[in-house]
Amino acid sequence: MKRFPGVVCFIALLHAALFFAASCFAAEAVKPYVDEEIDPAKSFWAHHVHYPFPVHYAKSGDRQGVVWEIAYMDEYSGAPEQKASARTLVLIHGRGTNAGTWGEIMQAALRKGLRVVALDVPHYGKSIPGNIDKPLTRSMEDVRTVFHNVIVDQLRVKKAIYLGHSMGGQIVFGYALKYPEAVERIIAVAPGGLEEFSPSVLFDRSLERDLAQWEKVWRPIGLLSREFARAPYTIEPDYFFNGDGRNFGYFFKDGIYPRFITDIRTKLISANEREYRNYITSYVHEGYTVGVELQKGDPRNVNRRLAEFKMPILLLMGGLDPFYPMKSLTGNSDVKLDLIKPFFDKLAANGNPPQVKIYAGAGHFPFTDNAAEFTSDVFAFIDGKTVAGREDVAAYSNTVLRALGLQGFVNNLMQELVWSCFSKI
Repeated sequence: MKRFPGVVCFIALLHAALFFAASCFAAEAVKPYVDEEIDPAKSFWAHHVHYPFPVHYAKSGDRQGVVWEIAYMDEYSGAPEQKASARTLVLIHGRGTNAGTWGEIMQAALRKGLRVVALDVPHYGKSIPGNIDKPLTRSMEDVRTVFHNVIVDQLRVKKAIYLGHSMGGQIVFGYALKYPEAVERIIAVAPGGLEEFSPSVLFDRSLERDLAQWEKVWRPIGLLSREFARAPYTIEPDYFFNGDGRNFGYFFKDGIYPRFITDIRTKLISANEREYRNYITSYVHEGYTVGVELQKGDPRNVNRRLAEFKMPILLLMGGLDPFYPMKSLTGNSDVKLDLIKPFFDKLAANGNPPQVKIYAGAGHFPFTDNAAEFTSDVFAFIDGKTVAGREDVAAYSNTVLRALGLQGFVNNLMQELVWSCFSKI
């Protein structure tokens, strides 16, 4: 057989070039969606909800010995042998949502050469089906223990940038306190944990592992019965701001991810009954797991320990977020003075002032309301740069802000319906 060295060399070089090109281009996210036709006999999450990237599963035990099945996405677009040492961004979703909402930021991170890991909190998203019989009373600390095992021990991500939204922000705060060696930077997006809650029987530590007693104590509030009573046609008007000031709302702008979150909540109602009940009960119970960590006078209070952080921190808030401050639970009345400034001052006093930015036209989801600007700011911070348009928190004036605090006035007025608000954090 006749050999052609030049041709062989050319083919080898072509293969190498194609491999290099493939490794340098980020995988494209698939548009997340929910099937139109829902079979209630099948798992809603496993069969009818579709995430932007492939989903993997890991098993991990918590501090109570319960073994959880954790759904996660783990993407990297560089050479496979470089994945283990790649700089990594870990994404933790908020209450009521799931890891599938991170597709846009994941795509951007991949294009920047980062590895990205996005996990579903137990009893949310695709971490529901495999945990359908697991305790609904799992705590934030249980989540942190499980996530650390999955991320650090199983995925071998020894140190990462952690971005958490809402409840996910509080999970990240506590995680960074528990495992500071595992956290390179923190990006907290409209996070829980910036306020302390006034002592209340609703957040008594004795309820932590007792679901029946929790239901008894919380039943008079009516949150659980209210969530179960919701009809599909009520979801969209409630999730999107309607402009008349009568709803709290999540989103100011429509789009792929706001629609994805809304479709899930709407179609859950007629989906698998066990998964639906699991989701709603866990969703309402999360109000307890959030609040029990933030009790004034409790030495384990996460808020009191925020000054311990040594890693760089970026705090991103929506200027029209209706959920903060939580006046009836905390006594606070102004986001800038009662949440942001104390957070900034604690860290600045220890030589670690955080960068802070407020998106004027955004609500509780600045990463969908101001997607392009949000993404730019996140990666500027990751690259060690100053975020454009950041707040001069040190210059906040008590007199001026309270005099001009229209947002705070509107929020406080709306929070006469505090439990409607609290059920959405």
